[in-house]
Amino acid sequence: MKYVVRIEFLAIAILLFSLAEFISVAMYTPVGLVKGYMAEKQTADECIRSLENRNEALIKETERLRARVRELDDSQKDVAQREQDLVRQQQTMELGVDDATKGMHVILLI
Repeated sequence: MKYVVRIEFLAIAILLFSLAEFISVAMYTPVGLVKGYMAEKQTADECIRSLENRNEALIKETERLRARVRELDDSQKDVAQREQDLVRQQQTMELGVDDATKGMHVILLI
């Protein structure tokens, strides 16, 4: 009888050990999946933060470049206006010289 109890006890111990090992392996897989998910999520979060920072930098750079384009456009308009003024002044001077030349011819003819 002692041997039968020992054999049963040994069988139960082996069964419990096998069950514990099975549960350990079964739990290891979800724990590993959760750890993997958490690591992947952390990497994705870091990537998102990096992209958001890059996006913000690009927005600031775009705003700076737009302001610079407006400055250059205003400057170009100013230069074009000055050029037109100079052309008008030149035309006026040419007309004035022509009138003065005509007047000199009139004086010389008299």
